[in-house]
Amino acid sequence: MKCRDKANEIDLEYIAMEYYIDTEITTVRNKWLNNCHRSKEAPLCRQSNTYQEFIFGEYLEDNYPDVILLFSGNHDKARSGLSKIRADMEYLKMIIKKYLPKQTKLFWFTKFPENLSQKSKFWNDVTFDGNLKTNAFIDRINLELFDVLRTEFVETGGRILPFFDMYDMSLDVLDWTLDGIHRRPEWYDAVLSSWIRTFCET
Repeated sequence: MKCRDKANEIDLEYIAMEYYIDTEITTVRNKWLNNCHRSKEAPLCRQSNTYQEFIFGEYLEDNYPDVILLFSGNHDKARSGLSKIRADMEYLKMIIKKYLPKQTKLFWFTKFPENLSQKSKFWNDVTFDGNLKTNAFIDRINLELFDVLRTEFVETGGRILPFFDMYDMSLDVLDWTLDGIHRRPEWYDAVLSSWIRTFCET
């Protein structure tokens, strides 16, 4: 995402990321004969063992935007317990800090609650990580995220920044969902408008 003051222009690119860490795209390259310099004649030697490494280390390498808005989706909760999710957060933070250039700011958004009235009874009864119901578990994950990023948020000149809590911000508009999870356009309009007013106009 780029916010240009002079042109008063914002360019958006959406990059899907279902989990904090996954292997949807990885790269494996030959390092034979130490042919690792980057040029048109030689291939890259960097390897990406995860999709997140590919995005931050390869895909964006020569074209990092001024700002990245990182939304935390709700897929993680269905496949991992809290300790594994926290470990994935820590690993993603490490990747971001390794590759994020100094001129780029990254806003890391928290997870939002689900509208269980729009979902099947199964999701109303299911528990996570012991006995936590869906939204209680999502809220608990957000607390872990704040703890993982605490030092980044208070660091002077930090490049990983917080934004409004998506959980609390969304509680009064749970009907702005298509299926209980995926948001309606007005939700994204409200979030992006709030971010633009906060970041681009201050």
